[in-house]
Amino acid sequence: MAFDKERMTRKLSELKKVIVIIIILLLFNFYFAWRYFETKRAFSQIKEITSANINEDVLNFTKFFIDNVIKVDREVSLETRLKMENEVRNLNDEQILKAWENFVNSQTEDEAQKNIRELLLILINKIKK
Repeated sequence: MAFDKERMTRKLSELKKVIVIIIILLLFNFYFAWRYFETKRAFSQIKEITSANINEDVLNFTKFFIDNVIKVDREVSLETRLKMENEVRNLNDEQILKAWENFVNSQTEDEAQKNIRELLLILINKIKK
């Protein structure tokens, strides 16, 4: 079997093309992996910011609730009740809404006090997140 220089040159040329294509594909893979992790990090930061806004809303409602329900010695006005009802619904949190409805639908003073404690515990836990 004789050494065929032209054939070997062709095979070497094809091998070089395959290696170049593999290197290009690896570079694309590294680039897309880098972009994926950058995007994932950005979404994580956006989620934290959004979560902070929700917690701020809960904090604002909690302060309003304490100032207008717990600290007062008189009956809560209809306007204040409506405002609180709207703010609770704007929080878009089923757990808070359920605790609020339990409080609003309380039949006795003892039941209302129990439901206030439940509501405040839920609000505090939502603020901490």
